[in-house]
Amino acid sequence: MHVYRSRWRVGSWWARLLAAMASMILVVGLLFFSIFVFLALMVVTIAAGILLWWQRRKLQKKRGSEVIVAEYREIRHRQPPDGR
Repeated sequence: MHVYRSRWRVGSWWARLLAAMASMILVVGLLFFSIFVFLALMVVTIAAGILLWWQRRKLQKKRGSEVIVAEYREIRHRQPPDGR
């Protein structure tokens, strides 16, 4: 019976434990980092949505204020203006 041995020798049990702990810390760190990035993008998206809503609201208010309300008087000519 032949036993396969890798060229890479892993050290003692504490080295394997340290490698496993380092990989777990890396995985958990990436998980928390991805959650942080997701929350940051969500906040930026909500802020951009609020900004766009505010700008649209401001433009609609400005459009409504362009209407001029004033008194006027109608002028009627007895003869048509072209002289007939």
